[in-house]
Amino acid sequence: VAGDERIDFVPGPSLVVTRKLTADIGEQSYVPSRLLEGLIPSTLIEQYLFWQNEDESLEGYLIPNAATGTRDRTILRITLHKDGPADKTGFCNSLASAIIRRFSILEESSEEADNLKYLAFGIGKVDSAKPVLTLVNLLHTSDPTLLTLRDVLMRLENLSHILVWCTSTTTASCVVNDLLIEMPRLGLSFSTKKMGTPHL
Repeated sequence: VAGDERIDFVPGPSLVVTRKLTADIGEQSYVPSRLLEGLIPSTLIEQYLFWQNEDESLEGYLIPNAATGTRDRTILRITLHKDGPADKTGFCNSLASAIIRRFSILEESSEEADNLKYLAFGIGKVDSAKPVLTLVNLLHTSDPTLLTLRDVLMRLENLSHILVWCTSTTTASCVVNDLLIEMPRLGLSFSTKKMGTPHL
């Protein structure tokens, strides 16, 4: 992401791509996928194009024909939580954590002409009938059950291509019997259900 650390870098002019598709969305700035490598799972970078909103949150728009763990049209919303002072050097050294959520988008309908206009950009109305999913960070979890789950899943796939979602609003309140597990590269998905005492 930062290039070769042995070579001095002098800040210079750069190109910023912005767009403003609707008044509700506002102005967005394109975020090249290389800037997100190592920060979010690689499988999400392969599935979505990312744009930054005016409030510094990110939205990921599904790439047409991308291999995902769901048949639904979806959108990602990434909320940043800053954990320290701002970095004024321009080298992105400030600390922050993020919450990644996935929303399902309503399918095409002849009654939603306004919605159809923006489907080519991966934009549509959120389907409130389907749950909002929050990504579980398996890399930094301390939950013993999730640690066991991570070890089992990594026998099948690299961690960067494993997605574990929960329907809770925060990952701290996720429970093992309320998870959706996806491995898009393998075309596999699983869900957990409560059947007595949870165990793996």
